[in-house]
Amino acid sequence: MARLERLPTELFHEFFHYLWTHEILHSFSNLNNRFDSILKSYSSYRINFESTRFSAYGRICEQIRPEQVISLILSDKNDTPGLIKVFLSRVHIQQFTNLRLLSLIQISHESMCQILPELSKLKRLNSLSVDNSGGKGKFVDCIDKEKNVNTKVYSLLPKSSPGIIFQLKYLCTTHSNELTSMYFPNLLQLRLNCYSLYGINAILQQAPQLKLLTLFLDLFDGFHEFKPCYSLRKLIIIIKHAHISINTIGQFLANFTNLTHFELKDVFGFADGSLIDGFRWQSIAQSFSTFNFKFKMKETLTERNLDSFRTRFWIEEKRWFVACHEQCLFAVPLSDFGLPYIRLTCMSSIHSTVPNNAILYQPRQLILPWRIPNTRFRFTSMRNLEPVWFGSIQTLSSIIDLSQVQYLTIRPDCFSLSKDIPSYMPKLHTLYFEGHEVDRDMPDQSDLSGLQLKQIHTLQFRIANDSKKSVYDLQMISHSFPSVEHLNTWPVKSRTDIIRIIGLFKQLSSISFVIHQSVDKTKRSSEFDSQVVLNDIKQYLHYSAMCRTEFTSVNDRTPELLHFWLRERVSGLEA
Repeated sequence: MARLERLPTELFHEFFHYLWTHEILHSFSNLNNRFDSILKSYSSYRINFESTRFSAYGRICEQIRPEQVISLILSDKNDTPGLIKVFLSRVHIQQFTNLRLLSLIQISHESMCQILPELSKLKRLNSLSVDNSGGKGKFVDCIDKEKNVNTKVYSLLPKSSPGIIFQLKYLCTTHSNELTSMYFPNLLQLRLNCYSLYGINAILQQAPQLKLLTLFLDLFDGFHEFKPCYSLRKLIIIIKHAHISINTIGQFLANFTNLTHFELKDVFGFADGSLIDGFRWQSIAQSFSTFNFKFKMKETLTERNLDSFRTRFWIEEKRWFVACHEQCLFAVPLSDFGLPYIRLTCMSSIHSTVPNNAILYQPRQLILPWRIPNTRFRFTSMRNLEPVWFGSIQTLSSIIDLSQVQYLTIRPDCFSLSKDIPSYMPKLHTLYFEGHEVDRDMPDQSDLSGLQLKQIHTLQFRIANDSKKSVYDLQMISHSFPSVEHLNTWPVKSRTDIIRIIGLFKQLSSISFVIHQSVDKTKRSSEFDSQVVLNDIKQYLHYSAMCRTEFTSVNDRTPELLHFWLRERVSGLEA
């Protein structure tokens, strides 16, 4: 420790650039006066409150001054419901005078109205992200209580804080008509959620320095209205429902004559057959440095479909490799946009233009049947694994480098894999449990007996909320996974169920419940009133907590889900 203390302060500050604030404080806070002085003099803290524990949130608020922060992520997601409101009760956004980056995740209308008018006072802010996506949460998050309307939160940005637009270099938000009339003189990167392409061209014409554009589209309609945009260098398009042809893509890309990087991913539906023509793509992609794509076709693809991608242009000049599996055609690698999953069987193969199949494909997620697939390579960087596997763990590890797996789905019929986690999956931290029909899917949980997996911090249950009997034994699971901090989503029939389940897991930071379908809708509002539940938690478990309720719809206020953010049973961390 003495030698470490003698290192110059500047060296510690350089090291801190690679850590989040909660990691810095956990490692160096309250060691001695020397380290306390180093922490107080550091002025580039990056705070990330996404999925944070309440103790970490409290420590940061107490020890870090707003002017020391350059990056701030605030989240009202299901594992930290109400965080932004509590945070704003302690500090005002305008106090973060050195803030460069602000990210707001699933923010409420009320909090948005508090924050946005103050942004123009942050003269160094150049990066802003407003992500209000969250499924059913929209029936909770976007209510304007004064006008009692479901206001589009993202449309408040240009109205409430027009001045901030001029200094932004990065903006992530949802498209609104108000954005088309704004001028973005310094914007370099833009990330938009859009229904279609209508209105996007107007924004591009007002952003003369834009270099990177990422679009999440439902439909590809509106491409005819585009005019040339000479500043753009990189374009990423993720499409949900679009039957686009290569002619359409070619016409659209003709507007971006200086484009050097292009990514195109079709999420749902089927792509036009013209997209598997490598000769046509060659004429479009001549000037590209990188070109990544993924398409799903109507028909099963064969190795012959890759012939047009085996030309000198693809293999030697560009060194772009392409693969197909069943109905999917994709570039190798797929950058950050991997296939959602790949299902291998002993009857199927992955075909590719890669000379060495050992490096063919490293997908994010693999759904693997029990028989050994017909592959000539090994998956070496698998992060997300969903095995349907009845063979030995040794055989499975010969196909997949299990040491890289971080997320694992356990089905009832493959529950025995849990006992092999400590030996084969050191990086695993999140488990998904599946199970629907109890009579057929009851897992043999004896493999958990005496087993303790402290490396697991998140449990997610994908089980039906209408079953008569629970598929999994939570008592045994709580013993086997003693370090669980986040648990989603368990069916409950009463407040008593909520108290019992929270009491089983001693390290919980957040937990979500889905109300069982057998509970009469007329009784739900009284039985699962959030304030009543919070009082029960405080009375019986000595926790204080934050709660958010999700309802059936905007007009139907019947509770469906409850999300809790729990404070540790320690005094002195009150917000």
